[in-house]
Amino acid sequence: MSATVDAEKISAYFGSCPILHVPGRTFPVDIRYLEDAVEYTKWSITENSPYARRREPIVSNCRRLPLNLTRSDHDKFYRGKKQSEWIEETAVADDEDEDEVDTKDIKLERRYSPETVATLNIFDERFIPYELIIRILEKLCFEDPKYHPYSAAILIFVPGIGEIRRINDMLNEHREFGSEEMFRIYPLHSTLSSENQNSMFEIPPLGVRKIVIGSFLASLSWAWSDRSN
Repeated sequence: MSATVDAEKISAYFGSCPILHVPGRTFPVDIRYLEDAVEYTKWSITENSPYARRREPIVSNCRRLPLNLTRSDHDKFYRGKKQSEWIEETAVADDEDEDEVDTKDIKLERRYSPETVATLNIFDERFIPYELIIRILEKLCFEDPKYHPYSAAILIFVPGIGEIRRINDMLNEHREFGSEEMFRIYPLHSTLSSENQNSMFEIPPLGVRKIVIGSFLASLSWAWSDRSN
């Protein structure tokens, strides 16, 4: 149920049923954006990457990311959109209606490297950068010591069951993430069995990190229920 629901109205509708108030806590959130993730991981793509914008017909050889994009497909998606270039200048852009045509160049602060700027300029926003997600996990779990004291649980939000399965497979095939001595990987979706979903509430052994992959609403419910872990 939505956190913004009118509890009194719902209670009255069900014959003045009791309302339970569960106290909660707030936690600090460090907001980062795509450019920050690219800069942090040093992830980069070329024009031949499956994640790059395409203007000519191409069929990808990537087993998990089949593409069949044509010039007409690309033009239809970007029609009415100015092909903004990421440039290295200090500027703060105002939020605009998504339906409006963007007439301003998107600008990055000077703290971003030319490699980050180049990657963002050719990245196709229609694709989920799975490789970048894995690189972020590698940085957090193995390479960046300042994140070692953080929670032993990591939560990944993706749109649906297909994306959940994709990341789940990539992690289980990974040399480190696929080791049960180091990690527990839990996909979370309503189509999965109750047994599989309930297993994610188990507290992992000391030194083992939990990674939960789910769609936003399902994962939000898990995060609230398991917030103490």
